[in-house]
Amino acid sequence: MKSIKDIANKANVSPGTVDRVIHNRGGVSEKTKQRILKIIKDYDFKINPIASSLALKKRYKIATLIPKLVDSNGFWEAPKNGIEKAAEDIKNYGVTIQNHGFDQFDVNTFITAFNDVIKSTPDAVLIAPVFKKQTQKLVLQLEKINIPYIFINIEIEGLKNLSFIGQSSFKGGYLAAKMTDLLLKKKLAVSIIKIRKNSINYHGIEQRILGFKSYFKDVGSPIHIKAITIDSINDPNSVDRTLTKHLADNPSTEAFFIPSSKTSKIAKHLSESNIKGIHLIGFDTTSENILYLKKDVINILISQKPFQQGYQGIKILFEYIVLKKTPKPFHYSPIEIVVKENIDFLNTDLS
Repeated sequence: MKSIKDIANKANVSPGTVDRVIHNRGGVSEKTKQRILKIIKDYDFKINPIASSLALKKRYKIATLIPKLVDSNGFWEAPKNGIEKAAEDIKNYGVTIQNHGFDQFDVNTFITAFNDVIKSTPDAVLIAPVFKKQTQKLVLQLEKINIPYIFINIEIEGLKNLSFIGQSSFKGGYLAAKMTDLLLKKKLAVSIIKIRKNSINYHGIEQRILGFKSYFKDVGSPIHIKAITIDSINDPNSVDRTLTKHLADNPSTEAFFIPSSKTSKIAKHLSESNIKGIHLIGFDTTSENILYLKKDVINILISQKPFQQGYQGIKILFEYIVLKKTPKPFHYSPIEIVVKENIDFLNTDLS
């Protein structure tokens, strides 16, 4: 295993000249090119990309585009921690990470942040494609200038992302429904609580809902499923008004399914209102969700290893742009069922 510098010394040229020949970038005379290629062949040189990168003092920049943290208990804290840990691990190889954030409830901030990513001219991009329609349009800009990108957390089919890292949202929703079915006694009604208007553009959420409904359809269940939307999930008054009215209008409701990390907001209302007999099933082991899980207000959480999504995403892009290693197209996160009895024995994704 040799570096570009070793080959350059043997050929009596600069490391930059060898780099241009290896990557077929032009700017080298045919005679010099053939001499370098002959040395590589005769001495059976195998290029060490890391050593070569360091010898050339080459620098790489990976941009990230994930939601900003609204509070320290939010889901996106874990992927952010994973990104930061990976950045620390690879910083000595000339790779820097530039983070760009957006409001996951405001598509305009996503577009603005994406444009900032383009202006920063990164070598690769890690994206949480929260907004499906806008992502489908915007990634065309990356493809036009040959900037590789991967998706984490939310899978969107039909695009040219190098890889996807995250859970199958459909299967996660399907499993959540199966667990919900086991909790129900009367088999009457379940409500799906959405926290976003026009959720069809929030691909991961919509796939979870589709998976949830598909389970009950597949088993031929007579359970009535109703969807409601809470416009301001972080406003306790909005949560209280919506849920109080819904339960008054739908007294046969046995369970709430929350296809996001905001299950604790619903749990808080049920706990403070002393409402019993409503099962709660949601996603992600945030600290607030764990708190209500331990209090028996939340029954089941589906975990998806978000720390690993951030960490693995950066490492895959590093290996691709520096080591020239092509990743697998899919890296699916495990779908873990978390209950009160096993929460203390699991990695809770926050570190």
